[in-house]
Amino acid sequence: PTWTQTWILPCPHPPIPSSLPSFKRSLRLLLPFVFATGFILGAGWNRLFAVQSEIVRQTATDLSVAELSPTSPVVETPALSPSSPVVTPSPSVPDQSQPTLSIKAVGDIIPGTNFPNDRLPDQDGVWLFDNVKEYFYGADILFGNFESTLTDYPYSAKDTSRGQTFAFRTPPIYAQLLQQVGFDVLSVANNHSFDFGNQGFEDTIANIEQRGMEAIGRRGEIVYETINGISIAFIGFSYFPDHNSIHDLDTARALVDEAEQQADVIVISVHAGAEGSDAIHTSDQTEYFFGENRGNMVAFSRAMIDQGADLILGHGPHVIRALELYQGRLIAYSLGNFMGYRTLSSEGVLGYSLILQVQLDDQGNFLFGKVVPVRLDDQGVPYIDESFRSVGLIRNLIENDFPETPLFIDETGQILRREAPL
Repeated sequence: PTWTQTWILPCPHPPIPSSLPSFKRSLRLLLPFVFATGFILGAGWNRLFAVQSEIVRQTATDLSVAELSPTSPVVETPALSPSSPVVTPSPSVPDQSQPTLSIKAVGDIIPGTNFPNDRLPDQDGVWLFDNVKEYFYGADILFGNFESTLTDYPYSAKDTSRGQTFAFRTPPIYAQLLQQVGFDVLSVANNHSFDFGNQGFEDTIANIEQRGMEAIGRRGEIVYETINGISIAFIGFSYFPDHNSIHDLDTARALVDEAEQQADVIVISVHAGAEGSDAIHTSDQTEYFFGENRGNMVAFSRAMIDQGADLILGHGPHVIRALELYQGRLIAYSLGNFMGYRTLSSEGVLGYSLILQVQLDDQGNFLFGKVVPVRLDDQGVPYIDESFRSVGLIRNLIENDFPETPLFIDETGQILRREAPL
């Protein structure tokens, strides 16, 4: 802000005093007091300006760290009441002497399908991310789970005439859209990656990589990137034997061991867990869906961190789930649906979504984060939710499912650490 000092002067034409010499003597006596008062007021204004400038500078720093856009909803942070949990925010400004890694992650993405009928958006979907894409900017890595195929292969490997059996096929041109809005890494380890057989799977990976993005999900494969001098390994898992399997912990541990030899930070993407509105809670037990073993997300995620992994990005249940901080590493048990144009239901909690923002140090320790609330409309298109419904939902899920985890999400979505008990 620009501060302007305005001096309020007497009337420009005061009456002339009857005795001019007396007036001059009075003026000489008053001048020192006038100058002293002006000096004090000026010093006060300068001090106020310095304080205000520091507040503005700090506020700008905080907004930069939170990476809010100019159109972000303004939310007042509520004051903590005596009954509120005591929280200590993770550092808003990381130690500049140490490199850090920022990751933004979203859940399931299906930008339309042309199988078994045409449910594609007009203009090749160039507008699909318009409501959220500005919130993608500023991260070192943008991750998503691509839950369709990018292929023209005509034959589906699924019998879609059966109930609850779906096959998705998106034209390869949509890889360009994903690249243009900023995606860097896409998981293709999910229950739709083989909707068009091996050919569709390989086409999907090839089309992603031709646009300069990385696809993770091939069995036995680790993808490496180096950013800010930090080497990062990405490994994709699902509950299928065609991918790296959540059911084979020995092989999973071996992959993490291999990644540790070359990488500073290991990021695990995992597609698992039961589906639907009833699957919103996370528990340490095996989950089933239509009789299919979808694995134990808690046991798997903690085992991977115990082995050396640093960040777990879960997806698959089509609803958002709780976050957990385990051994100083963050686990997102489900990022929910992010886009399902005319394919995924967005009714009720199925339409609650988020952009997860995470900052890690160069060893993979969680520093701080943010939940950017998103809502899907009835066509499955995402937009920023100014009602912050997903923030409230995740807060409740953490309190219910992981009450001992040292995480707290405030009402603006900032992910904080609870202060250690005295």
